[in-house]
Amino acid sequence: MAFDNLLLERDGAVAIVTINRPNVLNALNSHTVDELRRLMLELKHDAAVGAIVLTGASITFFTHDDDKDNDTFLNVQVVAPGGRVCAGLSGTFGLFPDQSTRGPFGLSVQSNVLKDSLPGGHLTISVQPNGNDTWRFGYQLDLTFSDGSVAHTSQAAVQLTQDSRTLTQPLAF
Repeated sequence: MAFDNLLLERDGAVAIVTINRPNVLNALNSHTVDELRRLMLELKHDAAVGAIVLTGASITFFTHDDDKDNDTFLNVQVVAPGGRVCAGLSGTFGLFPDQSTRGPFGLSVQSNVLKDSLPGGHLTISVQPNGNDTWRFGYQLDLTFSDGSVAHTSQAAVQLTQDSRTLTQPLAF
């Protein structure tokens, strides 16, 4: 099957799909998304493909009644059993006002993270406040895999403070 915007390489039982639209920094459009859907369906039913790899991760935050200050540093990590950091994101990202949604923020994904290696892993969210900051929020983490599947992990009510800076939640998918 030929594609306008995708490249397909095979390395044994691993299929590597690359979006090939460098003139627009690999931005997705409806044609490319349609090509991805068709290719993922084809690969999903290909007996020669034996590995499904983590290809993307994003997190969205939903601030409740106590905002995240402009200068509070945020660190997010997806960690496999055994401690390998598979995806991560860090920075201040500005103010997250009360009753607001921020994101999705794309996490940097490490190479060769197999879907089967993540059950039993966890998500860690930590803050480094500059002063006394309390942040009440929820989140949704989305992990995207090479077979087109997406795993969601979410929590509706979280609080991080100067005294309680880290949340560790099991990946639930």
